[in-house]
Parts: sequence; C-alpha cells; structure tokens
Amino acid sequence: MWTSWTSIRLAITSPAARRAWKALLWVGVAVTLFMALVPAPPKALTTGWDKSDHLGAFACLTVAGRLAWGGQVRRQVMLALALVGFGGMIEVLQMWVPQRQADWHDLLADTLGVVLGLMVCALSSRLTRHSRNRSLSTDL
Repeated sequence: MWTSWTSIRLAITSPAARRAWKALLWVGVAVTLFMALVPAPPKALTTGWDKSDHLGAFACLTVAGRLAWGGQVRRQVMLALALVGFGGMIEVLQMWVPQRQADWHDLLADTLGVVLGLMVCALSSRLTRHSRNRSLSTDL
C-alpha cells in the first residue's frame, strides 16, 4: 500500500507535475476572472447557486496552487492571502460590470473555498503519512 501512495504523491509533486499545476492554476484564474466579469456567464458552467460556484472555484484554485508551490506554511499563507485578495478584487471590479454587483457574501464564499482547499490538502497529506507509517509498521 505504501508504494502506491508514494507513487501517487511523487507523480503529482514531480517537477513536471508542478509545472502542470502552475499552468492549471493560471488557467483557473483566467476562467474565474472571465466568469466573474462577463455580464451573463454561461449557465452550463455554473452549479446553479452562486455561492457554491465561488466556493468550488476557490477550493480548486487553492489545491492547484498548493500542488504547484508546495506545502511550506509560508507559501500556503501567501497563497491563501493572494487568492482572498483576488476574490476581493473581483468584487470591486464587478461594481462596474453591467448586470453584476459586488457582494461581500461572495468574498466570504471565496474565503471559505480557500479554507476548504487547504483542508483537503492537509487531509490528503495526513492520510498519505498515516498510510505510509501504517505500512512501515506492518513491514517490521
């Protein structure tokens, strides 16, 4: 079991994978910005509830950012602050977009999405460590 978890972890954190995560993060930022600033976003790209769209988008951006730049606490804090700032910038820009309005509840949903993304990454790391430690203890 340990070998498979290790293989997965190495596959998604290799230098090539990190480059791919960075590219995916920037594509996600561009799509999020587009969806936030068009007067009428395509209905096919929404969950049907604006707050869950914000939560999901920012959770995904956080996971991609975390996988792109690693798990050091300082980097995680900087990523979280940058993404919350990005969400705030979107809300300010929406004040000038026809058919859109700034909503601070959206910023709260963005922030909760960042927290959710960090929690998913932390849980994944913990499960990987737990599985590895468990496998090592049964091998002895």
